[in-house]
Amino acid sequence: MLDKFIFFVSKQPVLIEISDTHQVVYSHVGAGIASARMFDMQIITKHGLEYTFTSINKEEHELTDTFLNDRRCG
Repeated sequence: MLDKFIFFVSKQPVLIEISDTHQVVYSHVGAGIASARMFDMQIITKHGLEYTFTSINKEEHELTDTFLNDRRCG
């Protein structure tokens, strides 16, 4: 997480401007044993683009959610 951007480094890096974020949807948070250590996050932009990030370490959930809520995302 950057001050004004969300930057994911993977096979294809993704840079999302926080001000362009319309909605953030979390899934697999606290669900079942199989996903107890991971969660998924979908970011929907104001332009309708959707980005889904999977298998994020559960330890990052609270920090990520707080960060995005502080910036009024989703």
